[in-house]
Parts: sequence; structure tokens; C-alpha cells
Amino acid sequence: MVVISLSIAATALLALIIMLFKYFAFKSELEAKYFGVQAELRGVQASFDSELKLQMSDWTRQREAEIRRDAVDRSKAVIVGKVTEHVVPFFPQFKFNPKDARFMGSPLDFLIFDGLDDGRLRKIILVEVKTGAANLSVRERSIQQAVVEKRVEFAVLRIQSSGVQWESARET
Repeated sequence: MVVISLSIAATALLALIIMLFKYFAFKSELEAKYFGVQAELRGVQASFDSELKLQMSDWTRQREAEIRRDAVDRSKAVIVGKVTEHVVPFFPQFKFNPKDARFMGSPLDFLIFDGLDDGRLRKIILVEVKTGAANLSVRERSIQQAVVEKRVEFAVLRIQSSGVQWESARET
């Protein structure tokens, strides 16, 4: 009976050793596959990054001339607009006396005192010069709206030794 018990115990111990050996072998095989997959993913990622950089470089190289040309064209348009703003009173189509025009530049381009040079002021006109298909800015539209709604006033600012005093047109 002792011999049978010892042989069962030896068989169980041998089975346990075999199972532990298979467990560690299987675990080692899974870890090797895991690390292999991780290395493969890193390689794919590096390849993807490299390909993406090449494509971005190619796209930039192909578009660089177009981007530069667009920047130069925009710069030219701005310069033409700025020059035009200054010389527009001397164009034949300008229907006011250039001496009556005062360049402001911002927020509008001109303030025209129609007839002031002749000594008989007829009206005051606020002018914004636009070239091409340019539209009024939000600020320019708000000024236009204030004029349309007759929210325009005249004021005098008196600077004296005693301080500064504002006078509206109704007070003068």
C-alpha cells in the first residue's frame, strides 16, 4: 500500500512537473510572440511615419511654387490697393476737387469736404476705396450704417490752461 501511494505521489509529482514545464514553455512562447508583434508594430509605425514624411515633403515641394506665387499675388494686391487709395483723388473719374479730399487711411480712406476749396461747402462725404471684388469690413459697414441712420455729430474740443472741454454743435 505504501508502494502504491508512493507511486501515485510520484506520478502526480511527475504530472505536475510536466504541466509546469508546459506552462512556462507556453508562457515563453506567448511572450516571444507578443514582443515580436510589438517589434513588428514599431516597424510598421516607423515605415508609416517615413512614408508620411516623404509624401508631405513631395506635396510641399510640388505646392511651394504655387504657395509662393499666391503670397506674391496677395502682396501685390495689397500694395496696389494702398497706392490706389492715395492717388484716387487724381483719377479723371473722381468727381470731387482733389483739394477737398483728406486722406485718413483708417477706419475709412477719405473725408471729402465737397466745395470747401471754392468757399461754399455743399456736403461732407466719407469714402472707402476698394479694389477688385473687395467688400466692406464689419467696421466699415458699421460706419456706413451710422451715417445712413444720421448718427453723426460735430464737436469742438477746447484745450485751455484750465483743462479740456467738449462742446457739441448745438452749444457753439
